[in-house]
Amino acid sequence: MVLGIYRRSATIRNLKRKLYFLFAGSIMFVFTIAFFLLASENIETMQNAELNFVNRQATNLTLLFEDSTNYVENLEICEKKYDYIFRLFTEHDELLYESTNIKDAAETIDLFLEKLKSIESVGTNEAH
Repeated sequence: MVLGIYRRSATIRNLKRKLYFLFAGSIMFVFTIAFFLLASENIETMQNAELNFVNRQATNLTLLFEDSTNYVENLEICEKKYDYIFRLFTEHDELLYESTNIKDAAETIDLFLEKLKSIESVGTNEAH
């Protein structure tokens, strides 16, 4: 009789330990999924904020040059003041203006254009 009670309590303790690990694992899994969802949302928000910033800066530059007669001088001022790099083309793909330090930033520009294209392609895929 005593041996039967001991086996039952050992079985119950063993089952209790397994259920504890199952519960702890489930809670950790739920928190991990929630963490990754929040991190993903945060990355998307940061990308959208960067894109909005670039759009605002482009609008600002458009308004600045709208009434300007000497765009080269204004571009050079903007390069120095805001640390911008410009490469402007005509509608016939002829080079109109290029910053003097564009060679130093070629990799950064290529990376930015790749990110911009990927964001735009994701946006067009979501629209369809």
